[in-house]
Amino acid sequence: MTSKQSPVLQILFVILLGIYSSNGYSATEKQTVYVGGYLFSPYVELVDGENYAGLTIKMIQALNLIQSNYDFKFVPTSIEKRHQAFHHGRFDMVLFESPQWGWLSREVNFIPLPIYDGEPFIALAKNAQAPNYFHELGNKNIILVKGYHYAMTQWQQVDVGYSENMRLVKSTKAAIESILKSRGDIAPVTYSYLMQYLKRNPSKRKLLRISGKWDQTYQHSVVLKKDANIQLAELQGLIKQLIKSGVLANLAQEYDLPTTAK
Repeated sequence: MTSKQSPVLQILFVILLGIYSSNGYSATEKQTVYVGGYLFSPYVELVDGENYAGLTIKMIQALNLIQSNYDFKFVPTSIEKRHQAFHHGRFDMVLFESPQWGWLSREVNFIPLPIYDGEPFIALAKNAQAPNYFHELGNKNIILVKGYHYAMTQWQQVDVGYSENMRLVKSTKAAIESILKSRGDIAPVTYSYLMQYLKRNPSKRKLLRISGKWDQTYQHSVVLKKDANIQLAELQGLIKQLIKSGVLANLAQEYDLPTTAK
């Protein structure tokens, strides 16, 4: 199950419905393209324990609205097992990945997206008074999300026992709240999620210090199988449509994601 369509997608649907009607559009059998995704806020989130939401879901909806040859379907997986699931053919593509997150050694196609994100460091404001606080990491307890790839771990997927001064949690929300509860000294957290968290919890902003130092910044890409159910050129064309129409930029704005590099 997926979330309700955003206003951006509702407007796009109305426009396209008029185009299809005027051209005498009729439904034909579609080729299914399976899109893998894992819990990674704000790209994929689980609402009410059963409904998937987030930017990935809305982009899938947008891809389905702008064409009639393919049916893009979301396939949930886990962050730890996504490479294996991809290798075994459970899905054709993954949205919002970075090549450095375990994909460079694999035979895949990459389609860059004009959407950027990253992980700035955060700490309790009362503890992070020194100007060089975020530059001395060796003597601090660091909160990381299990299964994520970080520059500080040389892009290795972090797991239990990676380092004595690193504590693993299950989500970016848990990382932020671990800092607020003094369960760690610093944490690199996903910028887009952090901005949304602070919008929902404005009283927390004054308790945190957000560093100008980031663990990593990245331009998102689509990872596509060489033998996917859609050709590389066709998917590139659909993504260009979303870019030129402004739909992708509007969706990114909903999630506080910049469309230019930081």
